[in-house]
Parts: sequence; structure tokens; C-alpha cells
Amino acid sequence: MKELSIIIPIYNMGKYLPICLGSLAKQKFDDDVEVLLIDDGSTDNSGAICDEISRNDTHYKVIHQENQGVSAARNCGLVHSSGKYVAWIDPDDYVTDEWYSTVKKELATSPDMIFFDMYVLNNGKIKEINFDKCSRKVTKYELCCELAMDIRLHSHLWSKIIARSFFNELFPTKYSFCEDFSVLHCFCWNVENCKYVHKPLYVYRQLENSITHDENKWLKNSLLLINMHKRRYKFYRNKKIDVPQWGIYLAILGFITVYNSTDKMFATPYKKVYKVCCLMLRKKLVELIFSSEIPIKTKIKIIGIVVFSEKNYFKIKALLSNFFCRRN
Repeated sequence: MKELSIIIPIYNMGKYLPICLGSLAKQKFDDDVEVLLIDDGSTDNSGAICDEISRNDTHYKVIHQENQGVSAARNCGLVHSSGKYVAWIDPDDYVTDEWYSTVKKELATSPDMIFFDMYVLNNGKIKEINFDKCSRKVTKYELCCELAMDIRLHSHLWSKIIARSFFNELFPTKYSFCEDFSVLHCFCWNVENCKYVHKPLYVYRQLENSITHDENKWLKNSLLLINMHKRRYKFYRNKKIDVPQWGIYLAILGFITVYNSTDKMFATPYKKVYKVCCLMLRKKLVELIFSSEIPIKTKIKIIGIVVFSEKNYFKIKALLSNFFCRRN
């Protein structure tokens, strides 16, 4: 058994894959590390790039399969992995130079799970995103609450390394959007020893042409995310864990935001749903604004979208942001 399996699901990422693999080449992997490159039927040069690196480095194993979607690629990686722990990297992203040295040190303490901070790269600008102010242990209840809220601790896989034994089911292949969100709470349910590492180790690249930025799918995916939040909340309630419901309402806020940003041709069929969502959010507005569990930046966004018109929202947001920044 290896100590760590790094799984990278790949589909037509020849433009960014060399940067991703180049960041891994800078790591000084031990022999008990494997990197699984799952080529999900790429039609560009991604498969050739994978084959080339595997010929020169025995840490890498390439699996080519017909295009079946990201969930099937993740499942293939899980099935063929042999590591005690599993890490995930998206092919359009990359890791920092200290990624493996930091991860190795943390895994030596035998945690169930670790997660760390990240950088967000957007239009050439990079921003550091932190979960907290210092490294610390995270209780099971806090982990459940954070996953339910999905504000500070988001449900993407690549900022987390989890013991292989907790992946007790496969990713649902019916989803091409938020497939990790749909099951991460299940993977993390039995986690008892969780450690947060206060260090940005991953660089997430925001791509405008990704599925989450495809206007044709925005509204459909936003509704799907609301339902996923509801199922996650129901999961915890069935487990007798009292977690906040704010994640559901923030997902509703997300749908409202997308609706207001989408061309009328695509938005019109969702008009009735939009009105219902606005009504639901207004009923909870006071509780959301005064909840200590909601960050100030999120509260500003809620006020801007629900109370003010779309036309004035961004001006008001800027003014309020500057005001709160001065106060803090």
C-alpha cells in the first residue's frame, strides 16, 4: 500500500496540464506516493502529455478511458488507487512548492483528514483565501456545520486530503456539476480526527469557459445546488446533528444572483421559481443579517441582492464593503 494517492481527472486540458504537472514535478515525492492521471477520452494532446510524464517518472500511472464524465474519472481513480490517503488535483489548477512537504508532515500524525488554504487565480490576479487565522484541530460537529454552511469550508475536493477508507461509495455519475458536493458530507461523516492547516497550498484557477460559467447551464445548476444543500441538511438531521440551515438560503441567494445576471432568453422560464426564491429569502432576511454564523461580506451581498435593485447593487456593495473594511 502506498501512503498517498494523488488523483487527477483530465479532459481536454492540454493548455493547462503542463503547468499542473510542472508544479508536481517540483515536489520531492517519496516512493510511497502515486499520481493517477485519468484521461477521460481527451481529444486534444492531454493524453500524450500524460504518457510522456509517466515514461520519465515512475510515480505516475496513466489510465485512458472513453469519455464518461468527471464523476466516472474520479471513480476510476479511486478504484485503481492504493494509497492510505487520497488527494485530488484538477488539471487546470496547480499546487505550491510546499504542497507535498507540508502534506507529508501532517499525514505523519495519522489524521483522518486534513484541509488547507488556497489561492484563487482570476484574470491574472491572485487572492489568498483562508479558513481561519491559525492551524488547529476541527471537531466533528464543527466540520459538519461548516460543510452544511459551505461558506468558509467549501465542498471542493482539492483542498482536502482524506483517508481512503472513508470513501465508502463512488461519485454519482448522473452529475457533471458539483459531483463532489453531492457526496463529500458522506465521505466526511466518520471523520473524527480532522486538522486544518493554515497555509495556502493550492492554486485554483477560475476559468470563464468552465461549466459553472456557462450561461446556458447557470440556472439549472443553481437549482440543482439548492436541492443538494437540502439533501445535505436532511442527511445531518437524520444523523441527529443540528446544523445551520443557512447553506440552503445562501444557495437560494446564489440562484437569485444568477437569475439577475442571465440573459432574459434563458431566465424567463425560471421566473416563477425566482419569485418564490425571493419570497423565501425575504422571510429569512432579518435572521440572516443578524446571525453570528454569517460573515459580513455575505451579509452585504444578501442586502444588496434582496433589498436593492440589480442596477444599484454593485455601487451599494462597494460602498458598504469600504465602510466595513474601515471599521474592521
